[in-house]
Amino acid sequence: MSAISQAKQTHCQVLIHGFLSNITLQTDLLLVYSKCRFLRDARKVFDKMTDRNMHSWNILISSYVSNSLYSDAIRVFDMFVKMGFRPDHYTLPPVIKTCFGIGDVYTGKVIHGWVIRLGFEEYLVVGSSVWIFI
Repeated sequence: MSAISQAKQTHCQVLIHGFLSNITLQTDLLLVYSKCRFLRDARKVFDKMTDRNMHSWNILISSYVSNSLYSDAIRVFDMFVKMGFRPDHYTLPPVIKTCFGIGDVYTGKVIHGWVIRLGFEEYLVVGSSVWIFI
């Protein structure tokens, strides 16, 4: 049985047995759908989540970026910020890659400023990602 078949069966069981409010199960489903490149299903799970955590936001942003869906990634990141979340060292590298992918130098420089203010330049992945916008 494929991973996506197992994920869909698990998703059905979650719905049938009323575990939809379990953040761990929701996040795991989001991750599996994202890894299998079933991004519409991933987005449906994300949109139905009642309590999105940092990990769920990072999964969705990263999955859009790894599939070169940069506009979707930047829209989700914008929602993330407007909801009051603060990016971490897992959030920023895919957002930086998005800025590079769409040629958005201005936003890249803004993100670079965040990297410095938040003290993430020490993280190799983050620090090495922003050099293009210096």
